Amino acid sequence: MNATRWSSVYTMVLRYVDIRTFIALIDDDADLDELRLSTREDREVDLLLAQLENFDTLTLAWQRDTMFLYDVRIVFEAVMEDYPQAAHYLSRSANIVQQPNFENGVCKI
Repeated sequence: MNATRWSSVYTMVLRYVDIRTFIALIDDDADLDELRLSTREDREVDLLLAQLENFDTLTLAWQRDTMFLYDVRIVFEAVMEDYPQAAHYLSRSANIVQQPNFENGVCKI
């Protein structure tokens, strides 16, 4: 999976949570039982969904007409504080940055 394509993962996890109670209603089936998530795995799904909801909210905010580069940079900094592993993708020296001088200028504003 491409590490930057989390929005489709969010949609998939959200859909699972929506239908989870209906999956539990399906009569015992040995083949299906092998595929069911354990209680611990379901808790992990809930934690993952909460984190992905944060990213979804940010993504929608970044798409607003009122969002400026400076605002995006401030949000990036906050995301990197909460999720240090995101620094690889969001820092001013990230591989995706094509104009480092411009990026540094935006960060200094």
